[in-house]
Amino acid sequence: MINEFLKWVLGVVASASFLGGVGFLMRDSLGKLLTKSVEHQFEKKLEKFKSEIRESEKELEQIRNYLASSRSSRNSLLQTKKFEAAENLIRIRQFLCGFTLVVQYMQILKIDELMKNGGDPKIAGFIEAITKPLNLQQKMQEYSKFDKDTTKLYLSERTVDVFEIYEKIIFHSIATLQVLSISMPKKRSILKEGDLSKKIIELVPSSKSGFEEFGERYAYHWHDYFYSEILRELRNELNGESNMNEDTNSAAKLALDSREAKLQVRASLKQYGLSDDFINDDI
Repeated sequence: MINEFLKWVLGVVASASFLGGVGFLMRDSLGKLLTKSVEHQFEKKLEKFKSEIRESEKELEQIRNYLASSRSSRNSLLQTKKFEAAENLIRIRQFLCGFTLVVQYMQILKIDELMKNGGDPKIAGFIEAITKPLNLQQKMQEYSKFDKDTTKLYLSERTVDVFEIYEKIIFHSIATLQVLSISMPKKRSILKEGDLSKKIIELVPSSKSGFEEFGERYAYHWHDYFYSEILRELRNELNGESNMNEDTNSAAKLALDSREAKLQVRASLKQYGLSDDFINDDI
C-alpha cells in the first residue's frame, strides 16, 4: 500500500516536472510566436492606415485640381464676358456718335435766348430745319434695342460711369432740341442745376471752375472728352494700355466736326433771317 502510494507520488512529481520542463522550454517559443503575431497584425493595420492616407491624399489632390480648374474656367469665362461687354459698349458708343451734331447745336446756340423767343415763327422754322434731318425719334427707338445691362455686370464702375455721363449729355441735348421744336413762347431749359455737373466734377475735379463760371450748360462741352474717355477706359481695363495717337486723332476729328456744325448753324440762321446773336461764343 505504501509502495503504491509512493509510486503514485513519484509519478505525479515526475509528470509535474515533465510538464514544468516542457512549459519552460515552450515559453520562449510561445512568446516569440505571440510577438510575431502581434507584429504582423500591427504591420497589416499600419499598411492599411498608410493606404488610406494615400487614398485621402489622392482625393485631396483631385479636389485641388478641380478647384484650380474651376477657378481658371471662371476667370476665362469672366474675361470672355468682359470682352463681349466691351464690344457691346463700343457698338453703343458708335451708335450714340450719330447724335453728336445735336450736342454741337447745344454748344453753339444760346439755348436760353431761343427758349425765351420760342413763339417766333422764324425760330420755329430754324429749329425744324436743323432737327428734321436727324430722325431723332426713329434713332431713339433703335437705341432702345441695345443691351446695356451686360456693360454694368462685367465692366468696371468707372467705365460705366464715364459711359453714363456721355449718354446723359446726349439725352439732355436731344430733349432740349425737342423742347425747342415746340412752338410756344418762353420755354424753360430742362437742364437743371446739378443734373450733370455733379457727376462730371466727381470724375474730373478740374471741371468745377468751368461750371461755376458758365453754369450747367458747360456740361455739353465735355461731350468730346467722355466720348474719348470711354475708349481709354476700355483699353486700360482690358489691356492695361492706352493709345494716345488714336485718342488725339479722335479729338481732332470731333473738333473738325464741331467747326463744320457751327458753319451750318450760321448758314441756317441766315436762311431764316435770324442774327448771329443766337450763337454762343462765350465758351
